[in-house]
Amino acid sequence: MSPPVPSAALAAAPVPGFAPFSLQHALCVAGFVLAVIVLLVAGRRAGPHEPRARRVVVILLWLFIVVYNAYYLWPSRFDPAVSLPLQLCDLALLAAPLALAGVAWARPLLYFWGLLLSSQGFISPTVEVGPAHARFWLFWISHAVIVGGAVYDLVVLRYRPRFADFAWAYGAGVAYILAMFEFNRRTGFNYGFVGSSTPGAPTLLDHLGPWPGRVLWMILLGGVVQFIAWILWPLAARLGRTAPTPPR
Repeated sequence: MSPPVPSAALAAAPVPGFAPFSLQHALCVAGFVLAVIVLLVAGRRAGPHEPRARRVVVILLWLFIVVYNAYYLWPSRFDPAVSLPLQLCDLALLAAPLALAGVAWARPLLYFWGLLLSSQGFISPTVEVGPAHARFWLFWISHAVIVGGAVYDLVVLRYRPRFADFAWAYGAGVAYILAMFEFNRRTGFNYGFVGSSTPGAPTLLDHLGPWPGRVLWMILLGGVVQFIAWILWPLAARLGRTAPTPPR
């Protein structure tokens, strides 16, 4: 057995981190894209067996959610500033198994929150640690579940958002932002990225101006992006290129 490494040496030893827009970042995105393609092909080819296979996947997603939250809420790692499951991605992660199980109100949340907003995690990831840390894997797997689940709902399950879906998701999103704004103002935290601080990694928030004005821009820009993401489907339906959401 090797002798234990002195604590001073451990502190001095550099631990590889994660750098946005690096080769490691590109590999993570490429791995996600490949996994989604495999998932979509499997879902389309499953035929009548797809609902049963999807139920198994839903169970596995709930198990992952339990592990995900248990990791951050574990007493030795708990930090109220970051460990509470109050980020938008945390809520979108909960919506994923519900939407794939056919819960009607969860499907718009997975589409508008997950596909449109949580996908920013692939563009400008906020994780700062590398593959040697569990947080690295929890970050990428959780975002893959959210965005991949939304894509699966669109491609395989043929979900098509209606105006009521847009109104529900956007209204719920605004309510969430306002609630987190007040919560952050009282605590000094930054849940929902609507607090007075910004993530250490570069994100879109860096271009929205100072707080609290940028919160208004987040609400307005989020509404515009989500409206466009809805209006494309009825326009496509008028052109005869898509169909509304089939009954489940």
